Amino acid sequence: MKKVAMVMIFTLCLATPVLGDELVVNGGFETPVVGDVVCPDQGGWCFTASSNVPGWTVEWVSDGQPGDLEFWRGILGGPQSGDQNVELDTHGRSDARVRIYEDLPTCPGGTYALSYYFRPRPSVLNAQKLEVRWAGNVIATEGPFNSTASTTTWTPRSASLSASTTSTRLEFADTGVGDSLGMLLDSVSVQGCRALPVQIDIKPGSDPNSINCSSKGVIPVAILGSDTVDVTLIDPFSVNLNGAGVKVVGSKDLKPLCHQEYVNGDGYLDLVCQVYTVDFIVEPGDDTATLTATTYDGTQAFIGSDSINIVQDGSCY
Repeated sequence: MKKVAMVMIFTLCLATPVLGDELVVNGGFETPVVGDVVCPDQGGWCFTASSNVPGWTVEWVSDGQPGDLEFWRGILGGPQSGDQNVELDTHGRSDARVRIYEDLPTCPGGTYALSYYFRPRPSVLNAQKLEVRWAGNVIATEGPFNSTASTTTWTPRSASLSASTTSTRLEFADTGVGDSLGMLLDSVSVQGCRALPVQIDIKPGSDPNSINCSSKGVIPVAILGSDTVDVTLIDPFSVNLNGAGVKVVGSKDLKPLCHQEYVNGDGYLDLVCQVYTVDFIVEPGDDTATLTATTYDGTQAFIGSDSINIVQDGSCY
């Protein structure tokens, strides 16, 4: 029997509220704890690899390679809240400035409340700067700061932002002098609508889900209904599978090639759509594909993945 990607189902939410689900994971930087095996205590601080930091991806600013993040626990003025904060000019190389980011599950058209706290490291003469990005766009720059003061104060920032896709990147980067003495960050939060994970079935009844990218045909994909997912509310024109939209027919009144049926026998109605193979985009080595969609009124986004087996690799890239 074919394996179908299983994901957790969350409560539906509107796309317009400013407050809602918390989307940031580990926004208070409480994990890992200074002194853990993966982050040995260096005297109230430690640094550790990106793979040991829940939620966040850490990269060196200089070359984009996986970086190390520095955690502080109650030193040089302490965190803004909780027990820990991070420094974005870390250790491990001569220029140890890092960027950290999370790809948040957002709803197209949704409004999001961002908040965070920052402060420059005390007693640092070289310029310290912080850059904040949302969906790839710079939304704030802090600094440059340089001071001989032995203490600095946490400064709050907040913004109301919008999302246009089901995944939106939030990024913080140290853009000052790379000398392992940099900007401090804490209490990062983004609240708003969360894209709802759903189960999908690429090429229902087939296993493996082989896709020939040189084909000029279509790829069938089913969005599986459930007790919290009513597929009759999904706009077929919004369905997208790895860049491929739904095939349309008709010369005047365009109709999407989608229909409703019971695919997996669970008693819930499912939506089956045919997407253009020629528009399907994968990278070498990809073994999953991701579908996104929204409701007719745009108040809820959906996202789900299933396994794929690519044949005729060269025509996919």
